[in-house]
Amino acid sequence: MQQSYNPHNGFTSTKNDKIRELPLTWDAIAALKAQRELVDTDSEFVFPGADDKVLSANRTNEVLADISEAAGIRRIHNHCLRHSFASHAVMRGIPIRQVQEWLGHGSIVVTMRYAHLAHGIGDELIRRLAPTPDDAAKSQHIHSPQIWRSPNPGPHTPIEPLN
Repeated sequence: MQQSYNPHNGFTSTKNDKIRELPLTWDAIAALKAQRELVDTDSEFVFPGADDKVLSANRTNEVLADISEAAGIRRIHNHCLRHSFASHAVMRGIPIRQVQEWLGHGSIVVTMRYAHLAHGIGDELIRRLAPTPDDAAKSQHIHSPQIWRSPNPGPHTPIEPLN
């Protein structure tokens, strides 16, 4: 992302003047490509507003409200999507520092509001250090640690695995 849109100033640099790359999941890419095919090919926007102008935040929120109502869920606005992304990323074990980078937060403190959602993630991380025999049996990528011993301890004695 190199530019941000503000209705008063038009296209400007991002809030912190840093260019950010926003990675997309395969399904997000597929959805954007499908949407792009619905738009006039001369448009530079995937979601153009009237007369091929920038879709306003108000109009985006109106569309989301209509979709929410049709789906029978509480009304959401465009910033809810950003919060949902961050929340789900943290709940799925994405490191908080990576979420900070994706959201463009200048301070990790701002991103830490999502940290409480990572309940229990430490349990999974500690199992990576020493998987249980059940965990190791379930995964071909994780191997139980072997204990090694030397049959005749000495300065140049090779070691053999215990069986």
